[in-house]
Amino acid sequence: MEFQISDFKLKTPMSHVLIVDDESAICWAFRECLTDEGFSVDIAGTAEQAITMAELTQPDVIVMDVRLPGIDGFQAMQEFRRKSESVPIIIMTAFGSLKTAVSAIDGGAFDYLTKPIDLDKAVAVVRHAASVLDQTHEELQQRTLQWKQTHDELHQAGLMLKQTDDELHLRTSQWKQANDDLQQHIVLLQRTSDELHQRT
Repeated sequence: MEFQISDFKLKTPMSHVLIVDDESAICWAFRECLTDEGFSVDIAGTAEQAITMAELTQPDVIVMDVRLPGIDGFQAMQEFRRKSESVPIIIMTAFGSLKTAVSAIDGGAFDYLTKPIDLDKAVAVVRHAASVLDQTHEELQQRTLQWKQTHDELHQAGLMLKQTDDELHLRTSQWKQANDDLQQHIVLLQRTSDELHQRT
């Protein structure tokens, strides 16, 4: 089972966040802060566990450490991206690892956080990511409504075109019938003229 971004729906006012880190203290503190802010939170200690959980819980935002046992954060991000291009992924990296942060952004991360985590900043970044996803959903819904309206208009235009075609077909039939009647009258007139000519 693969989760698709089209299946994601932001819970109002609660969005679902998946935290992926093997440091339990960071996970606990992060979860407490996000829960206080109205988010629902799941925690995974490995990327493999996170991928499985994401298929079941459909996260709105993923916060993931780069260094993980087993599959690392970069490999996991590619796996998440393969399944969903739009879910925001926030990468956590060690302080001073600017090259790692840049690589994460280049690899499709929404943003990055440096350890030790500034929880206030982290919550703000998560909130921003959730709002961007919400906006993406609204734009998608708006485009869907526009597409439906265009589809309805095209359908209506098709009905009108069919009605016009039917009317044209009817008029063509009427014209053909009138033309046939005229030809018959011409034949009768010609016959009458011939008979009068013979009598004279």
